[in-house]
Amino acid sequence: MNQYQIVSQVRHLRYVCFVRDEYTHEALTALMQSLQQYWGGRYTPIIPVPATGISPGYVALLQHYDPDYVLCGPGVDVEAVKQLRCFSPVGYFDLNEKGYSKELRGVYALHLLTQFTPGLPVLVASGLDQVTSPLLPFYKLNFGLVSAAAFDEEITRSYRQVALTAENFASINQLLHEQPSILHSDLVRQNLHTVVLRTSVYQPYNVTELIVAKDRSATADLLYYWNRQLYECRSLLYCTVEELRELGRDRYFGAVLHNMSAYDQPIEVVSFSLNEAEVDVLLTDVLRPIARHRAFRYRAIAEFPLAIMDASGHLPHKSSESPTTQTLISDSGLIQLPMPSFSKNLHYYPQQWAVDLEISQRTDDYRNRLLFPLTTNCGSIVKGRKGRVRPGRDLSVLVASQGNEPAAVTVELPSFPQLLRQLIATPVLHGQATRTRFVDQRPHDDSNRLSAFLSIFNQDFALVREFFDDKFWVDVFEELCRSEALAGDAIGFEELVRRCQAALSQAGIKLSKATAINGGNLRQSLRRTVQELCGYGVLLPGFKLKCPRCSSIFWHPLNGAAQTVPCSGCLRDFSFPVEQPFAYKLNSVIKNSMFQSRFMRDGNLTVIRTLVSLHEQAHQSFGYSPQLNLYDSYRLGLNSAELDIIGLVDGQLIIGEAKHSGSAFMANDLKPLRSLVEAAKIICPDRLILACYEDSNSELAQAKTTVLDLFGHWAYQPVVTTLLLPDPSYFYLRGHRYFLD
Repeated sequence: MNQYQIVSQVRHLRYVCFVRDEYTHEALTALMQSLQQYWGGRYTPIIPVPATGISPGYVALLQHYDPDYVLCGPGVDVEAVKQLRCFSPVGYFDLNEKGYSKELRGVYALHLLTQFTPGLPVLVASGLDQVTSPLLPFYKLNFGLVSAAAFDEEITRSYRQVALTAENFASINQLLHEQPSILHSDLVRQNLHTVVLRTSVYQPYNVTELIVAKDRSATADLLYYWNRQLYECRSLLYCTVEELRELGRDRYFGAVLHNMSAYDQPIEVVSFSLNEAEVDVLLTDVLRPIARHRAFRYRAIAEFPLAIMDASGHLPHKSSESPTTQTLISDSGLIQLPMPSFSKNLHYYPQQWAVDLEISQRTDDYRNRLLFPLTTNCGSIVKGRKGRVRPGRDLSVLVASQGNEPAAVTVELPSFPQLLRQLIATPVLHGQATRTRFVDQRPHDDSNRLSAFLSIFNQDFALVREFFDDKFWVDVFEELCRSEALAGDAIGFEELVRRCQAALSQAGIKLSKATAINGGNLRQSLRRTVQELCGYGVLLPGFKLKCPRCSSIFWHPLNGAAQTVPCSGCLRDFSFPVEQPFAYKLNSVIKNSMFQSRFMRDGNLTVIRTLVSLHEQAHQSFGYSPQLNLYDSYRLGLNSAELDIIGLVDGQLIIGEAKHSGSAFMANDLKPLRSLVEAAKIICPDRLILACYEDSNSELAQAKTTVLDLFGHWAYQPVVTTLLLPDPSYFYLRGHRYFLD
């Protein structure tokens, strides 16, 4: 019975937004204010898309993000965003010209108050619609000011409420300084489950920046202010020149800047719309007169985004959500999707969060993780839930609040053949399931032989590698396949010993009684290995007999031995010979996977050894399927495509073509390669592999070039790799199968 361990962890939703250059200042501000209403929303990248395309700096930045939703503003080419191939979101959705999207949701940030000690002061604003001050947009953007909703009082009941109203709004800086309170902008940065970028050029992680824009006619300064939060920093403030001059009339604003900055770092003033001389005027006339033990300096930014070293920066407030571990004792069952730990009152209005799932099967193999291709339909695994496969190949499920109780969901974990059927018939691309023309998939004779071959070796790919990378055993197996001698497809133990001694001599290994490499040790180890092969069914024990009447020589199985033996020639019984030595015959499944006839090799062994190679590459999970015929009609009996190699390596779907000789790739006007590329364009695998045993004239490299040409400029081209299988060697002749330690 299969058993699984499922580790689930709650986190906030993650977004990435794309907007055109002409997106207005007002729309951007509205979008930013909306994002700041939700848990984790302040760490949402907003990417400008000029007519020339997304800049390389932003493309590099996006490589570090894994959004649940991608929002695209008016005029953004969604196909161009998809072709970045950075994300695996639930979907791509519209962001309107006013900065609104119906897909923008999350957990209301005020619920994060429980991250703070009860009794602390919290700023509660009301009546902001009656405030006429030109500074109101400044405080909404930088401090997350929002008029309290009807249920905010219930959420803030355990805290000391500091009221901000239209009557005392003019004294807001004094209020912020003399009664330091928990702000909405503080809450939205709590309990984070995201990355923080580190720059290639060193800069302090606790720097405070004041970003000043000339006016609201351009958005470069505003986008810098927002996206600068993605890097290590302490505090950021954004304002226009007009707002800064208004703020400078209030001496308490200097005190607010003092509280927001580090004592050992000057406050850096940044602007893309003002030059250094214009900023110096502001420093002299506005900022330095109100400064309280803080220095200010201008900082020029040559280019943004800043060059990135890694995404391991200091998080101001890391996630405090503890993983929950549950166990399934079968392939299907119920699990609980946990709620955020910081609040039990998420029922005031519909809210949503994500739960990341890590699934492991309880087996002896360390490759026991269940990782999934990006084209997996998450809803077929976690029933009735919208979700996705993350770039790390684990699952994420979106959860909407349902009262105050965890949601129970049904999980059905598919076997690889079951999963493969969905991946081929209805792959999920960019959050949408697409039905392909492949309505059916079936094994064929080669598939059955491959399955039987691996079953003989107990699905142990390492064991297959040991014997089929070993030149001695490969030579023995090939001789048993191709010998034309009477009963030549059977070999005795003494003949095995002689052949092994010859192989040792050829490899320059001398037998010596003074060492472990001696004749007695060799015989004992070979006897143990032959017994092991007989146990698997690779070698079948029996006897090589000669009829005393017609002199026919034939092999007779051990399980058919009796006092008398029927001759396969004259068909008459004769007495079983006394002290007849064993002779071992190769299982026909192994033989037929190596040769179609005495002199025509079979491609099955190439497929098997390729799967062995893929298994070695797997660090966490591995799955495979025998060869498959793909059909685009249930009624017609002709297959429209054939896949030789099908593997799942750490969640990456790999398909490919295997030939014994590289020249076979080019046969029939490139039919094998054309069929493979056509199937890949429908299935969308992660990797495509071409494998062969023999490559005398660089046909393998030519085949790869041909495949790349056949793909052309297809946007979702998989990684194309080649594998020239190594010739068996005598490397193992000093190992435990020949000489016991």
